[in-house]
Amino acid sequence: MRLRHKPVKIACFTSGMSLVGRRVWNGVVAFARDRRDVIVQQWSLARLADPGFMAASGCDGVVMIDGRAGDFARLPRGLPAVTTSAYLKSAGIPRVCDDQRWLGELAAGYFTRRGFQTVAYCGYPFHHGSQLRGVGFAEAAGAARARVLVYEVKGSPEEDVAFNSAREQRRLRAWLRRLPKPCALLAFSDTLAGLVMQLALDEGLRLPEDVALLGIDNDMLLQRALPLGLSSIEIGSEKTGKKAAEVVLNWIRDETAPAAETLVRHARLVPRQTTDRHYTEDDFVAQALDFIHEHKTSAPTVMEIAAHMGCTRRTVERRFRAALGNSAHQVMQELRLERTQAYLLESQAPLKAVALACGFSNDRHLCTAFRQRFGMTPGGFRLSGTG
Repeated sequence: MRLRHKPVKIACFTSGMSLVGRRVWNGVVAFARDRRDVIVQQWSLARLADPGFMAASGCDGVVMIDGRAGDFARLPRGLPAVTTSAYLKSAGIPRVCDDQRWLGELAAGYFTRRGFQTVAYCGYPFHHGSQLRGVGFAEAAGAARARVLVYEVKGSPEEDVAFNSAREQRRLRAWLRRLPKPCALLAFSDTLAGLVMQLALDEGLRLPEDVALLGIDNDMLLQRALPLGLSSIEIGSEKTGKKAAEVVLNWIRDETAPAAETLVRHARLVPRQTTDRHYTEDDFVAQALDFIHEHKTSAPTVMEIAAHMGCTRRTVERRFRAALGNSAHQVMQELRLERTQAYLLESQAPLKAVALACGFSNDRHLCTAFRQRFGMTPGGFRLSGTG
């Protein structure tokens, strides 16, 4: 039986610090930082090849930030251990990871609410998380009656041929040329989206007019190297790291294994140049949307939009409904609520301040609209970190 005063030692193993891996590690560290009963250490996966390493390390539990089947097999049987990676369909140990299917659903909703009738997903057939993102994306887009196209990068887990095979890049170029235009495309990662951007621009395609492009990770280092600002979904993997450490700690203390899978939902969508407005072929509506985006904090009324466009309110409503299937008021409300979600996750400002910053007249109106749209209060959303 563990003595209460003895700190729990949790070892984190990784093959190298990817962006997501760093965020997960930061979450594990944050979990332990303010606790006296937990110590965390980071080790290379290569250390598992040493048969005596685990015994010598004295760790009580493990968080596998990444790894392959052979790495998981080297862990001592019975040792509390979880993985935060969605790479393998079955890792043989409990998984605590970002909800991959939900990320796809989030992207699909973002596109279909902007009127796109054709959407596409580009991912990897050998990556379980990529497949789940594609499934969530296709199901949500299909439910909105959008046409869904899929491109699977050829290759293997050992070699990402998208980046070192001229043949695969020619194949991807040809697929991009064949896409119905306009189209909204989700790539599995920012890295893959960056390649898609490069090839699309080389083919003379316009972003976002021909292809609206969205990545996942919000990799700021990569952003600096891209010719256009890439819209991206930033995953809150720090939350995943914290949850993984919590699950391992509870397992050690309770001596009861957790569920086979614990999914974490925490993400925000960061729009940039590659998806900078609702898509519509109606130039009138596109200009009105640009006006709405430019004045999103002041929340222009439909009458103010009409005055800006030099027409009647009735004309604004008729053109919006014809182009987007929703009234101008509904579109503006959706944009305000999207801004509210991001604001709630990014700040601890009181609801009154959030309401004013996001275009609501007061916090009561914000709470009513938010509950009607998402089925929870703004405070509940902020606490859960979900969307």
